[in-house]
Amino acid sequence: MTVKNLHNWSVVRSGDPYTPPELREYRLNGITDYGIDVLTSAIVDTKESDRTVTTYSGSVYCLCEMNPEYANYLISIGKDPNNSFPKVSG
Repeated sequence: MTVKNLHNWSVVRSGDPYTPPELREYRLNGITDYGIDVLTSAIVDTKESDRTVTTYSGSVYCLCEMNPEYANYLISIGKDPNNSFPKVSG
């Protein structure tokens, strides 16, 4: 299993305004070590101990630095960016 580093990451939800909330999935957006912008498939497993996230496609990402705009968003809704690990979809 290859673990890819994901930099400047943020969590996004799939769907549009008309998608029921229960059908939306959590995904990651970020940049790989090779400078490729990535929007992952749905998050299916997280391991906060080693900062890894597994997606529906089977890809495993190690979360590096968080996107500063995402960190500011978390602060604006009363969450601590240092303690806000992504959620599993579903």
